[in-house]
Amino acid sequence: VMNRKHQGLIEARLAKNRVAEKVQFYSKRLENLGDNNQQQKVLAAKESLDKEKEKFSQASGRALYFSALKIQRAEDRLGRIETSTYAKPWTFPAQIVRSLGCVFLGFVIATVIAVPIGILCGLSPVFMAAMTPLISLFKPVSPIVWLPIVFIIVGGFIDDPEQAPVHPAFLSSAITVALCSLWPTLVNTAFGVAAIDKDHLNVARVLRLGFWSRLFKIVIPSALPLIFAGLRISLGVGWMVLIAAELLSSSEGIGKFVWDMFNNGSSQTFAQMFVVVFVVGIIGLMLDRTMIVFQRLVSFDDAPTAI
Repeated sequence: VMNRKHQGLIEARLAKNRVAEKVQFYSKRLENLGDNNQQQKVLAAKESLDKEKEKFSQASGRALYFSALKIQRAEDRLGRIETSTYAKPWTFPAQIVRSLGCVFLGFVIATVIAVPIGILCGLSPVFMAAMTPLISLFKPVSPIVWLPIVFIIVGGFIDDPEQAPVHPAFLSSAITVALCSLWPTLVNTAFGVAAIDKDHLNVARVLRLGFWSRLFKIVIPSALPLIFAGLRISLGVGWMVLIAAELLSSSEGIGKFVWDMFNNGSSQTFAQMFVVVFVVGIIGLMLDRTMIVFQRLVSFDDAPTAI
């Protein structure tokens, strides 16, 4: 009897917590998306935008540049208010799928750029010497720095986000992932190609193999272990960068989901965010294991690939 009472109390508390969670979530959502409150925020944002435009018309010299930046920020704020929504817990699987699509696109872009440049660096000491300062210069740049630059460039090419096949925020996040994750693959590819046994290349010259034959039959197969080591690191870096990029760009995905969860005022926010931490870690682990399996399928190397 005592066990049944104890079980009943636990179930009642869980049910109470679920009801309180829903009430708090929807009250916060209504507070932020209610008609009157929403209209007031939109009107205030439009008024601020009009003031900035008036200041821009009276500005001159360097003040024009800063006034234009303020107008851009006011327009961005107005757009965020007009489309403001809170992520719902049941949308989390869809957010995961969107984030995976974004990181996959960024990873493909990074691979397409990094592998050819890395091969050129490995084959040509002169090209390696020319690229080393650029790699050292851009490799430490944070995604927080890249994202606004990419966002401005992408926004300049896309006039109407609603009509674009890919949303600018999604594309900006993917390009930011590519810019931050291509360096490990580039460096590892360069070292892998440079470390090829010279006897293999000499035999290829004796057999009079052409450049493309040497590239696809000797260079790339010999460098594959190090190339895949770089790809694994790049994928992990890209997945880590993506969360920050989505959070800053308000692009749909796990990053924005976490930020909305933080702002929705839920009593369960702390626990839910820890669940997201473990989900992100598990997905990162699965991506890394997938790369190991793929490496074993295409590489002849017998060295241990798991870390």
